[in-house]
Amino acid sequence: MTTTSTGARGAPRLDWWAVAVGAAVLIPLLKLWGAPLGEPVADDFDFLHHAWFGPRSLLDGGGAFIYWRPLARQLYFAAAGPLMLSHPLVIALFHAALLAASAVLLQRALAPSWGGMRAAVVASFPVIADSARTLILWPSAMQDLGALFFVALAFHETSRRRLSTALFAALAALLCKELAVIPVLLLPWLPEPPVLTRDRRRWVIAIGIVVAAWATLYVMLLRSSGLMVQSQFEGARPPFAARLLWALGSSLADGFNLRGVPPAIVGVVGLALIVLALLARMRGWRPTAWLLWGTLWFLLCTATLAETWPVWGSFRSTVGMTGLGIACIAGLTRQRLVLGGIVLLRLAMLLLAPGVPAEISAAPPGDGSGFDVVTLSRLQRVSRETHAGLSEKASSVSDSQSGQGARYIWLQRPLMSERAFAHSKALQVWLRDTTATWGSLQDAADDPTLKIGAGFEYDVGGHPQITRILPEDMRRLGSGIRMMRAEQYREALAELPPAERWRGGAVLRSIVAGKRALCYLALEDDANARREAEASLRLWDSGDGHYVRAVLLMSDGKRREAIAELDSVLSRYPEDPSARMLRDTLEAETSR
Repeated sequence: MTTTSTGARGAPRLDWWAVAVGAAVLIPLLKLWGAPLGEPVADDFDFLHHAWFGPRSLLDGGGAFIYWRPLARQLYFAAAGPLMLSHPLVIALFHAALLAASAVLLQRALAPSWGGMRAAVVASFPVIADSARTLILWPSAMQDLGALFFVALAFHETSRRRLSTALFAALAALLCKELAVIPVLLLPWLPEPPVLTRDRRRWVIAIGIVVAAWATLYVMLLRSSGLMVQSQFEGARPPFAARLLWALGSSLADGFNLRGVPPAIVGVVGLALIVLALLARMRGWRPTAWLLWGTLWFLLCTATLAETWPVWGSFRSTVGMTGLGIACIAGLTRQRLVLGGIVLLRLAMLLLAPGVPAEISAAPPGDGSGFDVVTLSRLQRVSRETHAGLSEKASSVSDSQSGQGARYIWLQRPLMSERAFAHSKALQVWLRDTTATWGSLQDAADDPTLKIGAGFEYDVGGHPQITRILPEDMRRLGSGIRMMRAEQYREALAELPPAERWRGGAVLRSIVAGKRALCYLALEDDANARREAEASLRLWDSGDGHYVRAVLLMSDGKRREAIAELDSVLSRYPEDPSARMLRDTLEAETSR
């Protein structure tokens, strides 16, 4: 059965099933509503930094120490890098278009043998998927998205018996990600069209030469250029069988959009799949060749993902998901009820997936190490707001002349958000300056000659949540802290005027009020110390404010209340020696 028919004048008629599966990309796009689409974050800055400042070579990791993927790293980030920084939404829409094109190619490759509807259901697997959100959201996902697109193109060209273009697509897929080697090697064994079986030897030899050349070069680079694979970074690992089961369970969960879904719903989905399978068996159509071919595709791809243990990212299962779709649909009937049920089930699970948070949470979801949409979008918001603050026009001479080697100071940032910037690479890419680095308030206080480019603070209730602080304010704060260390408390109070006179956000003003409270405490002015401490704590959960309040409570004989205040300090700064010593003293006195 073919996917197109010819009209009265011989023009091919539009394949509406192909249109439908391409348009299905709107579903994950809508599920990303409000996300900072396409914003560079984390690994993106490794690749952008390499494209800007690294060696002009395609024979390295492109900014990473593991894997060789020159098409999806060096070439893609060199070509699209400027657009990522200026118009990231365009990058996300390009990814969405590439995903839609991949689905259309898969549908048209299968339609002559399977019919339009069944082919569309298979092609919907990588599109109506939670992993599709990551493919659209994150520029680095081009490694998996590129592999999917070129595998789909190679599949399509093989179904049309076009060897030269199939070889080109196969090589491009391999240069995006190693995982593509599985479907590429399966191409000559495509169950249909029958004509391919008569010319299989030529296809096997041609594809074998391409894969062998790619693999030989890859092995040479692993030995000579310092490239590694992920397993070389891991310590003791579970046996392969355990890791395979982990990868298999994760891939199946991704295939049916069950990741993060409550166990009760997973049980309902399992029951629904059993019902669909029973319905399918009523009128059995089970093409063994396609079932075996799709199963091999899925299982072999999943086996390679066992090497990614212990951190899973759903985008990694994208290529294997196509094989899962082929295997599932090949084992079912032609019944529209069953096919529609599978699509609706996967769609419902996708719609139940967690949405994109509208704000930057103080703490990351889970352990913060994942590659899920919620974690990535949080880091992207941190990256976007920091870049926006950095891009503000200089408002003073000192701000515009910070020069080479400037340090950019964080007073407070969201927990576990350092990953967003790939150390200082994001800063260096934004500024086109390899000498720029991140720093802390400690740096500003320790070195009076330090070049300070600007300061940044994170306020969980602010709008925006990340605020830029002028360099002269950071220098003044550092100077005041140095005076306090020298016990020049009155001079420090003059250097640190009341919080309301400062131009920063709540965190900066809270820190200033806390330092003033410490100065008044040292000068034995309890009334002003209490007033500044309370002002500091109204603005932000200040460690200095809690410490001053603890000392004042201790003076009033309220040891238990003072210990509670010190616990608040130590929960944020567990190594604080003053708070630790005072707490131990109070604890000892209370226990007598």
